[in-house]
Amino acid sequence: MLAEPPAHSRAVTIGTLPTFLILFLSLAALGLRFVHLEADFPYQINWSGDLYTDEGWYSNNAIAHALTGRWIIEGDFNPIVSLPVFPLLQAGAFNLLGFGLTTARITEVVFSILVCLLSYRLVTRMAGGPSGLATLFLLSTNFTVFAFSRLAILELPMTALTLVSLLLAISTRGPRALNLALASLAFCLATLTKTTALFGLPSLLYLIWTAQPSGRKGLLTASAALALVAMGLGVYYAIADAGDSESVALFAATEFTPRLEGTVPSIGWALGRTVWNGWVLDRLAYPLTILSLPLFLVVSRRARTDRLVIACTIWIASSFAVLAVRGYLPPRYYLPLSVPLACLLGVMAVRAFQALRPSPRSYAPLVLLAVIGALNLIGIVSHLVSPQFSFIEMAQDVEAQIEARGGDPLLIGNMANSISLATGLPSINSELGTRDLAWKLEKYRPGYYIALGEEKPTVRALSEVYELQPLASYDVFGNYYNGKQVQLYKLNLKP
Repeated sequence: MLAEPPAHSRAVTIGTLPTFLILFLSLAALGLRFVHLEADFPYQINWSGDLYTDEGWYSNNAIAHALTGRWIIEGDFNPIVSLPVFPLLQAGAFNLLGFGLTTARITEVVFSILVCLLSYRLVTRMAGGPSGLATLFLLSTNFTVFAFSRLAILELPMTALTLVSLLLAISTRGPRALNLALASLAFCLATLTKTTALFGLPSLLYLIWTAQPSGRKGLLTASAALALVAMGLGVYYAIADAGDSESVALFAATEFTPRLEGTVPSIGWALGRTVWNGWVLDRLAYPLTILSLPLFLVVSRRARTDRLVIACTIWIASSFAVLAVRGYLPPRYYLPLSVPLACLLGVMAVRAFQALRPSPRSYAPLVLLAVIGALNLIGIVSHLVSPQFSFIEMAQDVEAQIEARGGDPLLIGNMANSISLATGLPSINSELGTRDLAWKLEKYRPGYYIALGEEKPTVRALSEVYELQPLASYDVFGNYYNGKQVQLYKLNLKP
């Protein structure tokens, strides 16, 4: 099978002082993730409404457990049933550090740091120290990764666990059978964090296959790993379906429903749009990597037999394919792609440097990496020196408005769970869940309603039971999502 790069190619050849500076800047960028954790997300790089909703949605069961001692909210959105890993981790963090938005985001920051360090380890192990250092620098300073690393969502925890599985797949320490089992387990946990981890399955199987001494043994081992993953996920979902079939069915309907017509023009358009939208990861590094990769594979015979390069290329291709079929492309969906892109750009830059030495031109690719990192670091620092706090200020005012008026503090709305995460107010989701809104109103009798914009269908349903008393309007995240304000209402039961 394919061999690892020779040991001499792993030696650090860039120089002690530049290496120290790159490492210092990388670690400093990782540390900056903890600064102003309650500050607003830089909404200018986002075109999805997830900033208002997703932190609360996917922490909902951890919130419920912290506030009530119960994991499941009857009829509501219970992601823990189908995606249990993140809510359990969040609940553990709440027990350890206290409940709140800051704790939820600290959990995310830790996973984002793990993504950077695990990527460094993977590249160092397979392509050498200089490439690993370049990858760490690109990932840790990436502004988009930095921004989403301070938002309590699923993509980065899932990516970290996927990287754990890849590292176990190439490990030569300990019994191979044990490494295979642990790699399969880690990948199951990644998928139970977010199902888009399945993007990484072809890369995992490829690395397992090529780690074996012969093609036949590699195929058998990869097949065994695939069987372990399928069995692990199958057993879990069989148990989950037996316990809460409605939540599993809701999850399957929302996660696995394609939004793409099966015609050739629609597939081509969707794929092109998918590739184009990847610029959100980095306006310079992303197109540079995507455009350079085919040339790199053509001109470098070593690249065509390099396990890391091939695994990263497979990861990118499978990600694009699945995203195109889904047809739903919020920026956060691109976060897992930041890893293979950084790995490939780091490897290409360092190998270009090594190939061109001792010519002065050899420093051109390293200067390019420095420019990319510097531009991103400027963005990170600029964001942190002038933070905005519109979301947390809105949440605190909602809490004050409810406390001042009394009555049932239960808040209903599409973004109500995010208010709960920031304040501890109890909440019900008006949009997602195994029961419709009318059932929830009859069951829970909420006292307040929060909306992003008008939400006319929800208002009509509420108006059949309640009189809606407007209390406050808020400008949150610059009203970036179609200019919509956040609206707070008191719900007064009709006679």
